[in-house]
Amino acid sequence: MTEQKGYFRVADLAQIMRLPTHTVRSWVKKYWHQADQAALGQTTAMVKLDGIDQPYYSFLVLIELVVYFGLREAGVPPRKISAAHRELSLEYETAHPFAHRLILDKIEVNGNDISFRIAEGTIILNGKKQFNLPFLQNFSRQIDFGADFIATKFWPMGKDHTIVVDPSRRFGAPLVGNTNIYPETLYQMYQAEGSVAVVANLYEVDEAEVKDAIAFCAAAA
Repeated sequence: MTEQKGYFRVADLAQIMRLPTHTVRSWVKKYWHQADQAALGQTTAMVKLDGIDQPYYSFLVLIELVVYFGLREAGVPPRKISAAHRELSLEYETAHPFAHRLILDKIEVNGNDISFRIAEGTIILNGKKQFNLPFLQNFSRQIDFGADFIATKFWPMGKDHTIVVDPSRRFGAPLVGNTNIYPETLYQMYQAEGSVAVVANLYEVDEAEVKDAIAFCAAAA
């Protein structure tokens, strides 16, 4: 599996997902700390860093939480998401099936069920594996995948924007394009200067990158 170096607090996850912290904290508690966490491979999801009490979560958990949010928005009940995650985890022998390109490309939402396409038909992933006749394909376009089909980078605003989460750079903090500049840095300077052009000139970045940083931070505020 591709090495991932980024770890995130709940507040970091919320900022990247541009959602309220309390919402993401609730999801983490319900989705990642359940009784069947061993079956879902959660033992590698949460880490404790030396000298820090609060838990940190991996980059792959971030990707899976975005998928979880999308499935919930589509009306899929949490228990069905957990059942689908468990089945796919066992089937593909991966702790993070919702961060796997080959899996994401085959998942669909059918009513309030999660369906998974195979050669013989479509399986409803509700714990029963019944057969029945696109949802996450668009999300897959926000992700870069490695040779092992596991997510390596996440573009929270889409790849037509410049904000990127790369766990191999700056411990996975959101960055502006190919720079090591945090979006907050450009946003705060813009708040002080009031001019996109001035900020772009000061940091030697494109005005489009400044605008992306402003939009990203404003949405997370």
